[in-house]
Amino acid sequence: MGATLLGRQTSFAGVNHPGQQLRLPLDWDGSPLVLNETNLEIWPGQTTSGLAINGLLPGPTIRLSKGDVFTAQIQNQLDSEEAVLHWHGLLSPAEYDGHPNQKVAPGESYNVAVPIVQDPSMCWYHAHTHDLTGSQVYRGLAGLFLIEDRERDEALGLPTGIHDIPLVVRDWKSNASYELNYAPSMFEHMWGYLGDTALVNGTPDAWLPVDQGVWRFRVLNGCNARVLRLGFSDSRSFRVIGSDGGLFSSLESVQSLDLGPGQRVEILVSFDGLSVGTSTILRSLAFPIAAPGGGPAGPRQGDPLDLITFHVDTSGGSTAIPSTLPALELTDPDKSIRTRTFALSRASGEHTINGLTYQMSRIDYQVTSGNVEIWEFVNQTQDYHPMHSHAAFFHVISRNGNPTTQPFDQGWHDTVLVYPGETVQVAISFGPRPGLFLMHCHNLEHERQMMQNFEVVTPETPELEIQRAGDEVVVSWPSPSEDWQLQISSDLRTWETINSEPSIAGDLFEWREASTTSRRFYRLSRIPTSI
Repeated sequence: MGATLLGRQTSFAGVNHPGQQLRLPLDWDGSPLVLNETNLEIWPGQTTSGLAINGLLPGPTIRLSKGDVFTAQIQNQLDSEEAVLHWHGLLSPAEYDGHPNQKVAPGESYNVAVPIVQDPSMCWYHAHTHDLTGSQVYRGLAGLFLIEDRERDEALGLPTGIHDIPLVVRDWKSNASYELNYAPSMFEHMWGYLGDTALVNGTPDAWLPVDQGVWRFRVLNGCNARVLRLGFSDSRSFRVIGSDGGLFSSLESVQSLDLGPGQRVEILVSFDGLSVGTSTILRSLAFPIAAPGGGPAGPRQGDPLDLITFHVDTSGGSTAIPSTLPALELTDPDKSIRTRTFALSRASGEHTINGLTYQMSRIDYQVTSGNVEIWEFVNQTQDYHPMHSHAAFFHVISRNGNPTTQPFDQGWHDTVLVYPGETVQVAISFGPRPGLFLMHCHNLEHERQMMQNFEVVTPETPELEIQRAGDEVVVSWPSPSEDWQLQISSDLRTWETINSEPSIAGDLFEWREASTTSRRFYRLSRIPTSI
């Protein structure tokens, strides 16, 4: 079998440099997403056996917009492994989320139909097959899923076109045969499977020709376990403009940031000040850790790693950056109805949440759509735990009891990096998508044990009672039920929301108006949420 050449090169003109020019994954054309084992030409002249989606590593980039419906057939043509794809970051109905219990056997297929209900954001998709996620993702079953609004981006003054580049970063454990060998030792099952070489968009020794202007890079940490401390070899600053759930409302400047497995970040980088013919390297910078992060003779967490070199081959380029970004309306933690604490620990070599390892048949807790909750992650280990929730975005409100000031903690996230010994609180609320979902660590060697099922339930509409009291109409319903709003109509076709606050009478909400001779209708409607 011949090898498949992966992706396409960037179209920005430049000269040749050592290594390989960065490839961009091909865009999805709407055809079935086929999972198979194939030969790939990742390194020039080398044939590597891997898992691919439509023959590509990473898989094809899916590009859609808010209001679209993502419909696709997923075909498992792997030789001997069950498989299912999870749409990481999509607010998907439970039946299409990619829960491990939705896996299909080799030779089988299934269909998804996911309404795109969220704002533009950088999502991705990857294998989520229980006990096989780490292996299947490492060997290639992952790709980008971009929800886009080019008109919005142009109106905001963000770089577009060839100046808007996705970077799917993963590490590879080098070997003489250039194979994607996944064979974690007992030690690596404990700390995570780390490589010593970076592949960016599936490109080893990657480089990109740039001009001196401002570039937008959307970075996905697609590693199994490595925490990336992103920074440049010349210590240049860059602006953080977005995370998992889309754009922030500010453009803070930093020289480095930490990105855990599964997390995404959008940054603006200016190459102004670099002369034509010079370069800078985006790296994962070295950082100290309290415990070893790799095998006795292998890569360790916190080891430095060069990711991609940017060669300034052309002068000029736009230096404009947005003056502001749209304001965000985040979940209000003061409206939370409870705090759930998740103790992240390890006992007898097993990774646990609240002392439990994962069981697919067990539902660990229920959440009610529309309610705000505080989730508290307490890391009782010396390892890094990127904690990920399906079905909702959240925002980080504190680290170790202190309001967070880290620039990357702004905005909407579906994954938060919890450092060794740290306690992190997030505010989360689930939309009207009932069913079974997952919360888990996105270190893929931890995930198979460090995962919990939760069920989203939709509350029943409170019973509404209407009666006359003298010259008033009194409308009442049970409290507490702040997630419902009272509406009024004269014809059952057009409904108007009553904005005045109801009073509380015992265990009832109560709203009154003067009695009239005209016919009036009342109903309770759920308060709409953006997530």
